[in-house]
Amino acid sequence: MASSNPLRPEDLVTSIETEGFFSIADSAIGRRVDEFAAKQYPFRTLEGLDFCKTNTLDEKHVRQTVESFFSWSALALHMTFRYFPQHAYCMADPREPKLQVIVVQLLGTGSKIILYKRSHHTPLKPKEASNGLLEVQRELLKTPDIEEIQKDMKDGGLVVLDARLSFNIQGRAITLAFANKEELARWGRIKLPNNANLRQKVKAMETEKIGMNYEFED
Repeated sequence: MASSNPLRPEDLVTSIETEGFFSIADSAIGRRVDEFAAKQYPFRTLEGLDFCKTNTLDEKHVRQTVESFFSWSALALHMTFRYFPQHAYCMADPREPKLQVIVVQLLGTGSKIILYKRSHHTPLKPKEASNGLLEVQRELLKTPDIEEIQKDMKDGGLVVLDARLSFNIQGRAITLAFANKEELARWGRIKLPNNANLRQKVKAMETEKIGMNYEFED
């Protein structure tokens, strides 16, 4: 279904399970992404933590989805990637039998995202991509079970997807990921400067069902 404005938690879950994603056009997110990019993506600051909180933990569709799939998870990643045309990327091996990571793509104004609907159900072997992600041969995605679609986010917005789903992005995007406890054990921690304000902020962001994958360094 991948409605442009899914509201009920059960609809969000169904869309992720069946199609692999849902999308929401949102000009406020688009503006925030553009402004954050203009500041050179200051993730390791109070402003950066506020950005992550506002656009995921405080965004009800994101939070409902993460909490519906995982009894506990953690914000495991926030960064930007470079995407090359004519490639199909994924953030988890499509051969994994179950969803363990939910990805949130925050899209700036004028961005487009190509999604390979239902590709998370096709156990294709990926290879390591030059941008640090995984990559699936596009020819292998040309099957009756997989549909290539493009979402034009002229004013910005978000796309929430199963990390096994193949995609590509044209334009400005900020990627965040929530991993369950099993998967998180394989991930490195996000490093932050060791100061009291950042420690306090990270602690305030944690909830009973969503933790933070940070460590502090001098």
